[in-house]
Amino acid sequence: MMRFDPSTYRGLIAEPFGLRVAVGDQEAWRARRLEPWSGMLTPVDDQGRWGTCEAQSTTRILETLIQRDTGKRVQLSAEAVYRAAWEATNGKWPGDSGYSTGLVPGASFRACVRIGVLPSEATRVVASSITPSELERLLTHSPILCGTAVTGAWKTPRFGTGEIQPLYSPLDNSGGHAWVGHGLDVGGNGEPLLLAVNSWGTDWGYHGFFQMITRFYAQTALALPFAMSVERGWFDKDRTWEKYVSCKGAL
Repeated sequence: MMRFDPSTYRGLIAEPFGLRVAVGDQEAWRARRLEPWSGMLTPVDDQGRWGTCEAQSTTRILETLIQRDTGKRVQLSAEAVYRAAWEATNGKWPGDSGYSTGLVPGASFRACVRIGVLPSEATRVVASSITPSELERLLTHSPILCGTAVTGAWKTPRFGTGEIQPLYSPLDNSGGHAWVGHGLDVGGNGEPLLLAVNSWGTDWGYHGFFQMITRFYAQTALALPFAMSVERGWFDKDRTWEKYVSCKGAL
C-alpha cells in the first residue's frame, strides 16, 4: 500500500455549512490559521480492532516532538506504551485479550513518564475549555491529544476533506476514541476547524486525516484536550526513547 505523506496535507477548506460568523471575525480567524506540526507528522497507522487509540495517539505526539528535537522521523512502539499503561492501571498483563480494552484518558502519558520515554518534569497542559483560543494555546507546546464520543458522523466523513459533520446527536455514540489535533483552520463559512489525524488507516477520511468544527468537538468531548510540555532539546539529549522505536516504523 502506498503511504500517504502527511506533509502534503495543508488544511483543505470545507464547504459552508452550520452557523456563520460575522465577516470581521471570519477575516481575523483566517489570519490566525495555524499548522505548526503538519510537516512533522508521521504516516497514518491503523489500530484495527484493538483499543489502542490513546497509546497510538500519544506515541504520534512523541514522534513529532522527537522530530522537532532531532530531525529524525521515527515510529515508536505504541504496543509497548499501551502495555505499560494497561499494567499500571489494571495489574498483570492478560495477553492479547488486553488489547481490546481502552485506556483511561491520560494513562499513556503517565506510562511514558514511568518508562522513561518522557522526562519526569514533563507536564500535561490541559485546556480550560474547548475554544479555538485554548486549542491555539495548546498547539504551541505540541500536537493535542483529544478524546470524543464516536457518533454516526464518523462513519461518513466529507469526501475530499475528511470533515466530520455535526449531523448526529452527541448522544448517538458507540464509545470513546482518542485522536490527535495538529492545527487550526477555518471553514468556508468562517467556523473554526480543528485539523486532526486518526488511527483508522489511510482508507478512512482524507488519507486518515480529518477536520472537525471546534463547536462539534466541544459537544462530543469526553475529556478536556491536552498538549505535552517537554523542554525543547530533551529528546536530543536523552535517548531513552530509542529503546521503543519500532523496527518496521523507522524511516
